Amino acid sequence: MDTERKIYGLLETVEQQQKSLEIAAHALEATRAALRTLVDEIHSAATHGASVAAAQAVAELVAGAAAPTVKHLNQIAASAAQVESKFRRAAAWVTWQYLALVGTGCATLMLAVWVAVSWQRQELTELREQKAALEAQIAPLKSAVDELVQKGGKIKFNVCGNDRRKCAKVNMGMGTFAKGGENYMILDGY
Repeated sequence: MDTERKIYGLLETVEQQQKSLEIAAHALEATRAALRTLVDEIHSAATHGASVAAAQAVAELVAGAAAPTVKHLNQIAASAAQVESKFRRAAAWVTWQYLALVGTGCATLMLAVWVAVSWQRQELTELREQKAALEAQIAPLKSAVDELVQKGGKIKFNVCGNDRRKCAKVNMGMGTFAKGGENYMILDGY
């Protein structure tokens, strides 16, 4: 923001210098018109017999009268040149600042994209490894399920009692069986 204020300040100074130049240009034009009139009068006087010394005296008088205006114009032109130089330097500095800002933004964006893509590649590699490990487990699990079905995999388990213990559904209509002093019942589904 400070650089922008400086640029606006320089622009205002340039506008003021331009107005001063316009005023000085009008003054110079008026001086030139007066000088033309005076020169015409000198020529007229010279043709009517005026002396060369009188013409030189008038020319020196005119040069003396125009000298302050010319000096002021030279000062204004030098001041305008300085302001223009400062303005060009400030504009160049602002341009480089914006280019640096844009470059930094692009570099940051590229780094963020690179990090995100790298992270996703790593995640994808891990998921592929997990998929391969799970696929390797499918065949043994299928054979274990088939074996359970053959050995009683149709058993329905639940949680029973206040202490929430595991229990199985039994077929009461099949009766109870004793073997080795223990009682057994047929599970439901067999």
